[in-house]
Amino acid sequence: MRGDQLSRQWRVLRRLEVSRHGLTAAEVAEEGNVSLRTAYRDMDDLQLAGFPIYTEKEGKTTRWRFVPESFSFDDYVRHSFRVMQDELYAVTIRISPSWARYIGEKIWHQSQRIQKLIDGGIEISFRVAGLDEIRQWVLGIGPEAVVVKPDELKQLVRQSLEQTLAQYVSEFLEGFSMLGVEESVDWMSVRRG
Repeated sequence: MRGDQLSRQWRVLRRLEVSRHGLTAAEVAEEGNVSLRTAYRDMDDLQLAGFPIYTEKEGKTTRWRFVPESFSFDDYVRHSFRVMQDELYAVTIRISPSWARYIGEKIWHQSQRIQKLIDGGIEISFRVAGLDEIRQWVLGIGPEAVVVKPDELKQLVRQSLEQTLAQYVSEFLEGFSMLGVEESVDWMSVRRG
């Protein structure tokens, strides 16, 4: 599961931060209760995600460390919505009145600002690194969240929703074709008014 992988990798990052000599593949595997192969894959994923981790070989032993020695994980992820690093974006999301209390009571990010709206909803704003994690967050809230800005995030959410809808529409249309009903409506072009 992706959540298990992220949780495991998060624990490894925290251990790396406090480790004087870095971690070996065996230590990473033990920390995550995974195979050596998975440990190597996790460390490759973290490096590809942009974490400043370098690899050094000591004979047959592979060891990972943060670069430089004075690296602060908290400073590195300060602008991240969750973990990932990327370009900084100013993001504003409008939350419906029915979800405003739940969303407004929780601290989602250290940069968040909340503005109450006259209808009982809220607008929550962040300065976050990257858009993928905030896109997932918005999608998780469903129709109770609407992206106000930036336009790039609106487009990413729209594309994700269109891809999801396409999966269900094709399944829906397959059901009709099994019943012998001809496809006469282009369901993908049907939009709410």
